[in-house]
Amino acid sequence: NTNFVSPTGTAKYAWVHKPDSKFSTNGEGHYKIRVLLDDNEENRSWIATVLETAKADAKTNGVLVKKSFKNPFTLPEDIEPEEFEPAAGKEFAKYSEDYKGKIFFEAKSQFAPGLIDTALNELTEDVLVMSGDSVRVKFETTPYEGLGSGISLRLKIVQLVEKNSSFVPGQGGLNTEGFTPVAGFKVSAFKEKSKSLQHGDMKTKTEGELQSDDPDLEFFNNLVTK
Repeated sequence: NTNFVSPTGTAKYAWVHKPDSKFSTNGEGHYKIRVLLDDNEENRSWIATVLETAKADAKTNGVLVKKSFKNPFTLPEDIEPEEFEPAAGKEFAKYSEDYKGKIFFEAKSQFAPGLIDTALNELTEDVLVMSGDSVRVKFETTPYEGLGSGISLRLKIVQLVEKNSSFVPGQGGLNTEGFTPVAGFKVSAFKEKSKSLQHGDMKTKTEGELQSDDPDLEFFNNLVTK
């Protein structure tokens, strides 16, 4: 089997940090990622190379891939217009608007893939690859035969090219665009006050000295309760 690295595309359904076991019969699930690529001549040529190589590998290994094999790549012309609309009784369509005019593929594996950045360093645990991020994927083509003969893509490595998703743990937190600072609760002030009370670093009132209308009373009671 041959390894390939994909062009840069957009991640969808990125289960690369833990396996997706929703439809698993044994509870183990698969690590997987779907990637949307621009529909252009360069990407179509790359896909043709992947398929031709996989078929040649299959022939070398005595694996029969039929002419009407299951193609791991979906082209824009493979999707019917009605698939962008919810079917009767369904809340969502099979494909969202993001798929229009795009090529896409899915690679998966029972084993956790390697996760790297653009300098080829492993991603730290606080950086998550999520839907919407720009990625490249390394996979191994795996031809198979039988009634549903085809070519599957075994996920090996995901490279995070650009962080586009709204939540970035350890890398800026939530995307707060649209909000403006207002008066009120602040985590930093809460932590500082809690730390001072616990270590006696500031002059604090005893519970008996606190008045019923003193805002410190609720804080004090909550602290004692915890």
